[in-house]
Amino acid sequence: MRVPGGGCTKALTGSSYSRRLGRGDLRPAGGRGADVSAVELKYNPHKASLESNPYAVLALPDGRKIVADAAGNDLVEISKSGKARPFTVFPDHNGRESVPTSLALGPAAGSTSAS
Repeated sequence: MRVPGGGCTKALTGSSYSRRLGRGDLRPAGGRGADVSAVELKYNPHKASLESNPYAVLALPDGRKIVADAAGNDLVEISKSGKARPFTVFPDHNGRESVPTSLALGPAAGSTSAS
């Protein structure tokens, strides 16, 4: 993603970049990768705030990728064609946000787990 001020990070490599989002602030760099933060801006699945920090990525056997968005408190699915969409949202527990920071493929084909 291209970051205002010249910085550059790629969502699919587990970026540690986090910030509040504004329309047009973040976009794929060089047309490569998926704009995971755009999912947060468009859908805001968790509804707490507009923040995104693509933190971990899991490549599935079928070619899709799942990205843990730590600041967005959700998982984002990247299709084989590179389109990003919400996959699941983690609810708050006792007033505390769930922050996914890792992903693992379970023993059943295609099942995922996050922590």
